[in-house]
Amino acid sequence: MLKKILMLTIGLFLITGCNEDKTDIPQGPQEVTKSTIYYFLGNIRCVSCHKIQEYTTEVFNDNFKDKLDFKIVNIDKPENKHFITDYNLYTKSVILVKVAQDKVTEYKNLDKIWTYIENENKFKTYIKYEIDSFLLDTDK
Repeated sequence: MLKKILMLTIGLFLITGCNEDKTDIPQGPQEVTKSTIYYFLGNIRCVSCHKIQEYTTEVFNDNFKDKLDFKIVNIDKPENKHFITDYNLYTKSVILVKVAQDKVTEYKNLDKIWTYIENENKFKTYIKYEIDSFLLDTDK
């Protein structure tokens, strides 16, 4: 009985917490010519999804806009479906991508974004640390 109540509660949370995002996400060319931070999202976005975009954008603007590209990509669009297999995506994700000679050489999924989403400071510290480490690795 407790399991049924829990499943019903989770189902209601998902239904009420997420909705189709009607905002137009800017979509530039998807060719990667330098190392990039991607935020992959879909048509259905919850409060946490919006926070991920907001916090990641703030960290990028405050620390990395001269060093990396930042792209927001809707993977529900047919032309972007390939990213799901390219980066093994299974949910909304922040992915760091290294590029050398116009080719992707490495990527990293920052999967702890979901762990830290309820704490803005921890989330931003995590993202900044991971990007700094990723860039440091690039400079070797």
